[in-house]
Amino acid sequence: MYIIGLLLYIGVPALAFFLDISREFITQTFELAPEISMLVAGVYVYPLLVFLASMIFKQKSFANVEYFRSQVTLCSTLAVSFGLIGTFIGLANMIARIAEGMGGNSQDFSAKMGDLLTAIGAAMDSMSFAFLTSILGVGASIAILLSSNYLASYYQGAYGGVTGGKSSGRGFGGRSTVNAKNTELDNFARHAQTVETSVQQTLELISDKEKVWSDLHMLLDKSSKSVVVDQLNETLFQNNNLITEMTGVLKVIHDDQLISNEKFQSLLQGYTDKMAGELVKVSNAIHHMSVKIENMDNSVAKSAAATSVVVEQTTKELTGVASVLGDIRLEMAEPIENMLKLAIETNEMTLTYQSINNRIGDIVGVEVFVSWNQSIRGKIPNIELFKIARKEGLSIELDIWVLNTALKQLSAWRVSGLWDDQWVLAINVTEERLLCPNFITDLELSLIDMAIPAKLIALEITDTTIMNNPDACKDKIRQLSNMGLKVYIDDFGTGYSSLMNLQEFSIDALKIDRNVIRQLLASDNAGISIIETIMVVAQNMRISVFAEGVERQEDMTKLSRIGCTYFQGYLFSKPMSSSEFEQQYLKDTA
Repeated sequence: MYIIGLLLYIGVPALAFFLDISREFITQTFELAPEISMLVAGVYVYPLLVFLASMIFKQKSFANVEYFRSQVTLCSTLAVSFGLIGTFIGLANMIARIAEGMGGNSQDFSAKMGDLLTAIGAAMDSMSFAFLTSILGVGASIAILLSSNYLASYYQGAYGGVTGGKSSGRGFGGRSTVNAKNTELDNFARHAQTVETSVQQTLELISDKEKVWSDLHMLLDKSSKSVVVDQLNETLFQNNNLITEMTGVLKVIHDDQLISNEKFQSLLQGYTDKMAGELVKVSNAIHHMSVKIENMDNSVAKSAAATSVVVEQTTKELTGVASVLGDIRLEMAEPIENMLKLAIETNEMTLTYQSINNRIGDIVGVEVFVSWNQSIRGKIPNIELFKIARKEGLSIELDIWVLNTALKQLSAWRVSGLWDDQWVLAINVTEERLLCPNFITDLELSLIDMAIPAKLIALEITDTTIMNNPDACKDKIRQLSNMGLKVYIDDFGTGYSSLMNLQEFSIDALKIDRNVIRQLLASDNAGISIIETIMVVAQNMRISVFAEGVERQEDMTKLSRIGCTYFQGYLFSKPMSSSEFEQQYLKDTA
């Protein structure tokens, strides 16, 4: 008989993996709940290991039917318990996901719907987690009990009433055999009662989960009449049906367990003959459960497909709506020139600061940039902002705002003792502002009012500005140099000027444009030779050279080898707000 038990113990999992339905069920359970599945698998294998150990070590104290039965009872109980633990975890996760989706703080309808759909998808996984682990635990418990009752016959044949290799007076024959069987049946009945209680708790949890889904369905039905919500309600209705169907499956298992308990109580006479009949009934129950599991998988697949369609359709619709609303907002928005003028007057724009570094990474200067985070059009960076201002005739107003704001910030840093007077603050100046008759006078008064030494300021002028107005620019640059300010040529290489054109100007530094740097470095030896020539000529004219847009260490290494000493770019820092710049660079200067 124990051979049948061995075949049954090994054959049940083998048959489960051979059949497509049960194999998919086990695979899905392992994917959703690997820890619970491994625990159930462990307690399923343990009684078989105890039995094999008894066969090998026949003289050991544990090689007896009483110990084997106790381990079987323990493992069967643990299998059901692990299944219930998985059920508790799955239901808790499901309720948490639904509560999270329903309790979102977003005021946007599309965001709320997105959160809710995401929460429902996660809740469905948790529901499957709860179902599958409970079924796996109960199924493993039944398989352990059935197989182990056949394995127990080994001890009768192997020892003939001797347990652990020593006579105990409690054999399997005569009155002792009857007493042993009665004890075994009592233990099995108590364990069956434990299994029945566990299954009943599972049914109660499933009932609670069904109410959660029902409440969610009613809440959505009252909240909106849109097509999206109707489709979502239909999906929830399908999930409700699925839960009801699964409840029926567990009730069938529960009823079968009650029938089995009653029959095991009546097995005081004719124990061996009744076991064959019970095996047939349990096999039918397992087959019935497999059919139900197949139906459940089909329902879950349909529900998931429906949910996916709803999410996809909702995303497309919301994207289209957002695009249309964005176009409408732009059409209805106030003209950009009016908003820009108001933004300058109300200080809506912000300044950012990027460091200028030498070869060893030390800061030698800081460049100022301006940006505008416009409520309708989004963030408008420095270059685009000046293009708009020039087009709308607001270049001078914007330039004055940037210069005054930057000087106020520099004055505040110096008063606080945060600024290093060895550094230079570089500020871009437009052609329109530079050529204003009162530019030099206004700048000089601002420096005096804010007690800022002129040597701390560098004004950046594009080479296009100089080539367009050579005589006027020469006079302005001369006056700035006499005041003690530094003058940088910004974006050098993008216009028409050359070093020969600039030899008559009092220029302190050239800032080679990032695109020029990138193209020349990409052209290998020829490009590097061009940069090297620029640097040699500039050094002979006592003009410093800055490389803009340096982002890679290898580019900095190449530029350093050919004589470049100053660098600016993301390799060192990105443009950051005044508070960020203080936190990262200025706090150690004080």
